[in-house]
Amino acid sequence: MFLCTAHPAKFKEVVDDILGSDIELPGPLAKHAKMELLSEELDNDFTALKEVLYRVQG
Repeated sequence: MFLCTAHPAKFKEVVDDILGSDIELPGPLAKHAKMELLSEELDNDFTALKEVLYRVQG
């Protein structure tokens, strides 16, 4: 049996809200938190996914 948890920084806004404070991110995470997000939200639609995959393939 394996038990795993996510690092609190993954849900920083929620953890901050629960604890009532602003937790400090570890150095490597803080560096990446400042980077531009490259993700995009998609509807639950296979056609939309195909369009994104065709667009990013090259």
